[in-house]
Amino acid sequence: MTAPRLFLAYSGHSSSTYDVASYLHKALVRQGAEVRPFPLHTELVFNEMAIAEFYKRYRDGKEPAMRDVQYLAGRAMLGEMLAYKPDVLMVVSGLVLPLPVWEMLAATRRRLRDPWRVVVILTESPYRPNEELHLACHYADLVFSNEREFVKELSALRVWAEYLPHAYDPQVHFPAPDGRELSWDVYLCGSGFNERTRLLEQVNWSGIRFALRGIWPDAPQGVLAPFYQEGVVPNDAVAEEYRHSAIVLNVHRSRGERVVLLSYSRDTVVEEREPFAVASAYSTNARVIEAAACGAVVATDRRGEVEELLGDAALYYEDAQGLETAVRDLLAHPDRREALGRRAAQAVQGRTYDRHAQSILNLIGRLLL
Repeated sequence: MTAPRLFLAYSGHSSSTYDVASYLHKALVRQGAEVRPFPLHTELVFNEMAIAEFYKRYRDGKEPAMRDVQYLAGRAMLGEMLAYKPDVLMVVSGLVLPLPVWEMLAATRRRLRDPWRVVVILTESPYRPNEELHLACHYADLVFSNEREFVKELSALRVWAEYLPHAYDPQVHFPAPDGRELSWDVYLCGSGFNERTRLLEQVNWSGIRFALRGIWPDAPQGVLAPFYQEGVVPNDAVAEEYRHSAIVLNVHRSRGERVVLLSYSRDTVVEEREPFAVASAYSTNARVIEAAACGAVVATDRRGEVEELLGDAALYYEDAQGLETAVRDLLAHPDRREALGRRAAQAVQGRTYDRHAQSILNLIGRLLL
């Protein structure tokens, strides 16, 4: 069988899920797939600037609606797809595309003599459940999810769903040589969700070289300000920081968001968003896997996958006091820290995007039969 022609739509974000799409893209190419990437994030930026200029000139400076920006990006994506004629449309995340775009893609596919298949890589499980359920049940032929329990839920609904845990790229995520100099005692790069901010504000960071990076809206004004540097950090730069950090801190999200769709059309989407507490989750995030691959010790709250994968090669905490105690104790024992870092790197060895790409292409081969 010849290699499938894949049209890979990036997630629409400039970090995190962008990294998933980028590393997966490179791995698919290395495995021999023909891939046409669609950088949705840059298309969104372009359309937002263009529509803003149009509104400035002809709509008395009215702010454009993001739905309009997303819809135009979706139309551009469809145009490129029709020209490329892929075997498979592969969408990473898919949550940035509004429902009218998904409906437009589905309607176009129904009119084609040789329609493409749709593969969705869900990256936000279990935090956006009903949106992901809708995509999986209505628009996808094959679904991958980063949360094992969500795969079970989808399978019970007779959706072809496969578990795709987070991975690392060995060309980017690898341990530092022996004798490395440490820049940080504790390093965290991520998004400042409220539960994370509350935890960090309760820790006494005096005497600890703590670096906080990413987008944390409340950090510049609070007790975390001395440790914070704002801005999106490229993933390869984050990996380099991991290699020069004694401990990488991880805080899993404990709350998600449900979207209740009331009605939608091309011009209007009426919905309500409500937060909810994540009752149970098994899988961890990319931060844990990438940091371990870089040979850093991960300090984390508990998740089933972390405990099974890293075991006692990680530091576990239940609250802010437990986190501070574990960090200070490990920093006082550098030999133990080095040993834990080596064990963590060994534990995740082989959890690579290349291996994921092989599995994905094998399943796509079955899909196209």
